[in-house]
Amino acid sequence: MGDMLTGAVTGDATISAVELVDPTGVELVSTYLIDVHDGVVFGSDTMPPTNPPPAWQDRVDAIGAMVPAGVDKSIVVLVKHTTDDDATASGIRVSYKIGSTEYAKLGTTEYLFRSSCF
Repeated sequence: MGDMLTGAVTGDATISAVELVDPTGVELVSTYLIDVHDGVVFGSDTMPPTNPPPAWQDRVDAIGAMVPAGVDKSIVVLVKHTTDDDATASGIRVSYKIGSTEYAKLGTTEYLFRSSCF
């Protein structure tokens, strides 16, 4: 799953943490940062992705990655379904630092993971 991350206007940001907000039945496994491809935020229901954008090959671990001021990136998280029931997360929270000041941004997408699609 993924969400858009826009670099702050005030300076380059270094990502310090990525977490799921209010997860139920799902846990965060890993996080990546990739370039936005044709203005589309990248997300996939398989790992590795079956149809990744060209930027996928240049992905970096999100923690410690730098987002230049004003630049859009895709934050991609790999999650693990930990229950046989449906699972949810209210969003993705990204904590980052500009200079010596810490900030946090909550993504705009809520997630529902179905135990079965049919």
